[in-house]
Amino acid sequence: EERSAALDASLAAALAKPPAAPTDRKPVEVVLMQLEVAAEPMLALVHVARERGVEVALKASPLPTDERAGGPNRDKALALLEAGITLAFLNEWEAPTLLGWSADAMPLRSTADAQRAACQLLDRFPSLHSTVVTSILGHVLCERRPDEDDGDGGGDGDGDGGVRTYVVPRARGKHRVVDIVGAADAFVGGFIAARCRRLSGAQALLWGHGAGTVSTLSRGAQESMPSLPRLVDFLKDEAPMLPPHLILPDAEPPPSPPPEIKRRKSAL
Repeated sequence: EERSAALDASLAAALAKPPAAPTDRKPVEVVLMQLEVAAEPMLALVHVARERGVEVALKASPLPTDERAGGPNRDKALALLEAGITLAFLNEWEAPTLLGWSADAMPLRSTADAQRAACQLLDRFPSLHSTVVTSILGHVLCERRPDEDDGDGGGDGDGDGGVRTYVVPRARGKHRVVDIVGAADAFVGGFIAARCRRLSGAQALLWGHGAGTVSTLSRGAQESMPSLPRLVDFLKDEAPMLPPHLILPDAEPPPSPPPEIKRRKSAL
C-alpha cells in the first residue's frame, strides 16, 4: 500500500503540471492502472488524467476466472471502466469473466470470440476507445473510429459499424518459449510505447505482439523485456514483408525510383 501511495503521488504531481500545447509532448502520455493497486487512488487518478487529456489504460489482472465468484478485483475493474478508462487490456480468461459470460465460454477459443468480447466491452463502456484481447491464438484490437473518419474504415482494418478491428495471429510452435513470466507486461509496454510515438493501432498491436513474444524467449521478468533495437530486429524477422519504416517510422523509407522510371510508369 505504501508503494502504491508513493506511485499515485508521483503520478498526481506529474499530471498536475499545466496542460501542454497541442504540438508539445505531455508530461504524462498514458497512465496505466493494474488491479493490485487500491481502488480509491486509481479512481481519483482516472478523473485527473481525463481532465488533462491523458489516456488512461487498464491491465485487468489479476482477475478471478469464476464469474459467479465475483470478487473485489472484478468489482474494481468494472468501477474503473465506468469511471473513464480509455484503453483496456484483457486476456482470453479476463474478457469473458468481466463480461459475465458463462463458464462454457472460458477461455475464448478463437480470435472471432476475442473480437466479439472486445466489441461488447466497447459497447458497454462509452469511455473506452480501444480494447485489446490477447490469447495464445492471436491478439485482437478493436478501436472506435475517430469522429472525423469518413466511415470507410481507412483500409487499415476490418470495420464493423463504428469500430476498426486488427488481428495479429500467433504462429504456434514458431518460437521456443523459455519463460512466460512478464510476457503480458511486455505486451502492454510495447503497445503503449507505440501509442506514445503516435503510431497507428495496427502498429501498436504489432509492437505489443513483438515485445510479448521476445520476453518469452529468455528467463526473467524485467531481464527479458526487449530494448527498442531488439524489438525492431525481431519484428523485421517476424514480418519480413513489412517495410522497416512501417515498423519504426524513424527508419529510412524505401528509396523512391528515379524520376525517369516514374515517367515511364506514368506513360504506361
